[in-house]
Amino acid sequence: MRRFVLAVSLVVAGGLTAGCGPEFDPFHLANKFRILTIKTDPPELVIDPGLLSGMPSGPVMLPAPVTMTALHPPAEGVTWRWDVCLFSLDSLSAFECVDPDLEVTLPATGNEATLDLIQVLSALGGGVPMGGEGEGEGEGEAPAGCPAFLALPDGSCLSRLDIQVKVTAGPPGEEIVAVRKVPVWFDAAREPNQNPDVRAITVEGDPVRGGEVTLTADFDDASLEQFVDSDGDTRTELPVFSWFTTAGELQPGATFDDDRDTTLILPTDESVDTVEVYVVVRDGDERRGIDFETLTITLSD
Repeated sequence: MRRFVLAVSLVVAGGLTAGCGPEFDPFHLANKFRILTIKTDPPELVIDPGLLSGMPSGPVMLPAPVTMTALHPPAEGVTWRWDVCLFSLDSLSAFECVDPDLEVTLPATGNEATLDLIQVLSALGGGVPMGGEGEGEGEGEAPAGCPAFLALPDGSCLSRLDIQVKVTAGPPGEEIVAVRKVPVWFDAAREPNQNPDVRAITVEGDPVRGGEVTLTADFDDASLEQFVDSDGDTRTELPVFSWFTTAGELQPGATFDDDRDTTLILPTDESVDTVEVYVVVRDGDERRGIDFETLTITLSD
């Protein structure tokens, strides 16, 4: 069985330079099964660490379940499996979980799955040491309310955990593995990130076989948020658009900020009657928000 590993969080950033040689199809050409991205809604979770140790800092509010959707071109006979892992060594371990006791299969229907953090932690049971919360006394002690599995050797409490969601999918014998990280912030005061909003793909021009049309992402700028970056500076999210097609050629395959158009050169192959196009928008390098839209173009002669 052929198996490929794809870190979905890096699809847009790293994949733009992939597949440029003559032996590869262009990266934007999605003419066989692949996972173009995984959207998580919401893109991150915020939780009071005291909730896990039984010592919440205020009124208890459970994190909402995360809805996850994998975007992919059409394919027949695709099977799906969704697994979540609390701790992974990423590419160093081929995205395998560091301990099987820290991994659980998620409820899913095809390319959609649901991640309920509280249910996952409950299902893992003894694999996650919830008890033994810090008392906030003595050198090396975790702060009061910090559950044992978040306690660090220096006496602090882990502020963020990137939970790994791994999708194994594809036609028989051609399965691929895609990975998406869901940040969980253990800070009740944090304002969680929200996904950007691309409303539609519009087409300008007559979709004549072998001709050209202009595709535009109808994007809601009001969905862009301000955030504090890793340097402590306040910034506004910068949208990044990645374009894909099941046939033809896109020029360019990626656009940024206010540049939301691309040209699709339509195929001449008379066996192709329709073309599926996709746009994936991310809300910047330091953010995990994603949205996407699809469009079917019917060719004319």
